[in-house]
Amino acid sequence: MSIVTFTKAQRKNTHVLLSIHGMSGSGKTYSAILIARGLVGPQGKIAMLDTETGRGLIYANMAGGFDHADLSAPYTPERYIEAIKLAEAAGYDALIIDSVSAEWEGIGGTLELADSGTNKDGKALTGLIKWSQPKARHRRFIQALLGTKMHLILCLRAKEKLVQKGSEIISGGFVSVQDKRFIYEMTVQIFLPNDSERDKIGIPRLDKCPEDLLPAFPPGQRISIDTGRRIADWVAGGAPVDHATESLRREAEEAAEGGTAVLEVMWKRLTKPQQIALKPYMENIKSIAKTADDDGKQPDDGEDVTSPTPKETT
Repeated sequence: MSIVTFTKAQRKNTHVLLSIHGMSGSGKTYSAILIARGLVGPQGKIAMLDTETGRGLIYANMAGGFDHADLSAPYTPERYIEAIKLAEAAGYDALIIDSVSAEWEGIGGTLELADSGTNKDGKALTGLIKWSQPKARHRRFIQALLGTKMHLILCLRAKEKLVQKGSEIISGGFVSVQDKRFIYEMTVQIFLPNDSERDKIGIPRLDKCPEDLLPAFPPGQRISIDTGRRIADWVAGGAPVDHATESLRREAEEAAEGGTAVLEVMWKRLTKPQQIALKPYMENIKSIAKTADDDGKQPDDGEDVTSPTPKETT
C-alpha cells in the first residue's frame, strides 16, 4: 500500500470554517451568532468561546441563545486546541470563537512565543530560528480547526494595512489580525465595514468564497439567520462524512506525531472494528510516526545516524 489512495472526487458534507474580521463595532459577534443559528437550525447546539472578557454575553438571548465559556490568557495555541476539543466532546454543532486574533498576537500567543524564545544559554533567539517552535505550535492549532466536525465561525480583529506609494503612506485596506496564510484554510472569509460606514454595517465583503456558495451572500444584504441556512443547504449537498472514523483517524495521526512507540500503544487498545476502519489510512499514519522518530534523533558528533526501520504497527 502507498501513503495515499486516489479515488473519484466528490464534495463531502462536512463542517464549514468561516472567519469574520472587522474593526470594533462592525458587528462581528452579532453576525457570527446569526450565521451559527442558521447553520445548525432551531434545535442545534451553539457554543461561544470568548476571549473578549465576556462581551459575547450581551447577545445571550439572541437567535435562540447559546452556551458560553471564557478563555483567558495565556492565549497559547494549546489552550485553544483544548477548548475546541472540549466543545466537540460536549456535542456542540457549531462553535464561535471570539476572537482568534488572540492566538496570534495576544498574551502568550504565537508572536509573543517567538519573541520570548531563548537558547540553552538564556540568550534571545533571533531571525528564523525563533519562529521554529512557535510556528509548529500554531500549525497544530490550524490542524485542530481543520480536523473538528463542528461548524466553526471565527471572529478576528482587523487592522489597517499601510503601504508606501512613492513618498506617501496610504491605506491598503483592512486585513485580519492573524497569520497572513490564515485565509487559505477558510471555507469563507468575510470582512465587515468599520464604524465610519454605518450604512454598510453587517453587509459583508467576501474576501474568499467558493463560487457555488456565492448565492448565500446576496449583494447588498446584511448577514442574517438566512445566511446560515443557505450555507447549511450548500453543505447538505455533499456526501455524508463518517465522523466516527474521521475522529479515529485524527486521534491516530496525533498519536503518530509522538512516534512509532506511541502509535503502537494507541493501536493495541483499539477494537478490531476500529482497526479495520483505520486500515485505509495506516500507511500515511505510519509514515507520520517514522518522521517523528527520525526528527527525534539528536546524534552526537560522529554518531552513526542510520536508524532501523520502525516495527510494523499493523
